[in-house]
Amino acid sequence: MIFDVSVGILGGGQLGKMLIQKANQLGIPCSFLESQKDCPAAGVTPNAFLGDIRSYDDVLAFGKNHTHITVEIENVNLDALYQLEKDGIQVHPAPSVLETIKNKGRQKDFYQKHHIPSADYKVFGNKSELISFCNINKIEFPLVIKATEGGYDGKGVWVVQSEADLNALPEMEYLLEEKIEIQKELSVICYSNGKTIDCFETVEMLFDPKANLVDFLLHPAQISEAINTEAQNIAKQVCKNFGLQGLLAVELFLTKDNTILVNEVAPRPHNSAHHTIESHSVSQYEAHLRGVLGLDFQPNKSNVNFAAMLNLLGEDNHDGKATIQGVNFIENSPGTQLHWYGKTQTKPKRKMGHITMVSNNLSDLLSTSDNLKKNVKIISTNG
Repeated sequence: MIFDVSVGILGGGQLGKMLIQKANQLGIPCSFLESQKDCPAAGVTPNAFLGDIRSYDDVLAFGKNHTHITVEIENVNLDALYQLEKDGIQVHPAPSVLETIKNKGRQKDFYQKHHIPSADYKVFGNKSELISFCNINKIEFPLVIKATEGGYDGKGVWVVQSEADLNALPEMEYLLEEKIEIQKELSVICYSNGKTIDCFETVEMLFDPKANLVDFLLHPAQISEAINTEAQNIAKQVCKNFGLQGLLAVELFLTKDNTILVNEVAPRPHNSAHHTIESHSVSQYEAHLRGVLGLDFQPNKSNVNFAAMLNLLGEDNHDGKATIQGVNFIENSPGTQLHWYGKTQTKPKRKMGHITMVSNNLSDLLSTSDNLKKNVKIISTNG
């Protein structure tokens, strides 16, 4: 299909790359703004604009050439997006939504205002205020502390174990969050076109404890139907409260007593739905594009009983030109698909790609995942 629109994406990383790949398939004209010439998205379209997504002038100039603007990362220039919105450009997620979501303190305030269950919290303007509060109130370690802005891929989140760790934190605005006893971490991806809201099945996520990054994802989450329904209802309510068009990834905590709490949200394609390219009739990338453009959604069903996603992170002590060790294990595993992002340089814990696995048998899927995790590594040729 061919559309009389032009979609501009702020950011040219792996999410932008996969979004453009789907736009190409659908016949949706698409380009991106990025400061790095050799970014992942450059490998799938020549429609690249060199510029800084945090620059007012760059974002404004880029946006004026498009009918619709969306993002692959929240750290963009909001003033330019507000101006583009005034000029009649469709901006999704809306800059007002981004302004709330990009700051974890404002996110938590939003949940509180709309009676959305989330962990208790307190925001501090600087490190001194945080330390003083902890000392006066004799707050016990460990503490969950987050930078209110700028965190991504596990950065900007600390589980502080001691007073020395607390004093070693960099200077910035912080959010102190109640430490929750977690049974599972879940994710629900909602999508809206401004008229209807739907969502993908709930998935569960396992995290790399060193990098605080999603290491493994399983679809569907192994939870009761009652918990699944509650998770999806909460996610849809969050999406509705934001009035969002496009995708909203809602990360959730399932506590030891089966309570569901919202952790964080992201108004864009998300790591926890990469599997939908292979496992669903409509991927998260198509759902986001349809939502941004205000198009009707196609019927969306899972093609398989089970799916999983294994993140490929740069190995420790490897920094340099990237190569994949153990590709033959991927090629010899039925139902697997490698997604290589096209980043030429690896470094420890950097996201370099992912592997999707699909199967109608859960034990087979988990066995394949364990085998790939042990044998597929991202290393540097000079590491």
